[in-house]
Amino acid sequence: MAAAGPSVFLVMVNGQVESAQFPEYDDLYCKYCFVYGQDWAPTAGLEEGISQITSKSRDARRALVWNFPIDVTFKSTNPHGFQAFMLGVTGLTGCQAAWRSSWARAAILLSPSVSRKLHRLPGTGHEMWPNLLRPAGEGE
Repeated sequence: MAAAGPSVFLVMVNGQVESAQFPEYDDLYCKYCFVYGQDWAPTAGLEEGISQITSKSRDARRALVWNFPIDVTFKSTNPHGFQAFMLGVTGLTGCQAAWRSSWARAAILLSPSVSRKLHRLPGTGHEMWPNLLRPAGEGE
């Protein structure tokens, strides 16, 4: 009888970055990536991505709308080193050069959940942080 190999489990992450409001900024884009331990491996989807550049909407909200899809599946034999989701928002200067990004992170939970909370990374402060930390509709 052959020895059974280690069993694996899958974690599927899907959702989207819908929109944000940055009253003083325009022409922004998002970048995302996942950070994970050595026991984890992506099996489907993209583990990093970049959105289109968007401008403020013309309605009263003046929202920046991305509708940026995220869909990735990871496998692991060990829950240690589970993933963190990293999201960055970057803008362009008048010369179309990227200026410093603001990054936030959210832990990926190993149970069915909906997460709308991002946490600021030390040393990456920027005026946009309050808007990244509190999505529209929370705390209002």
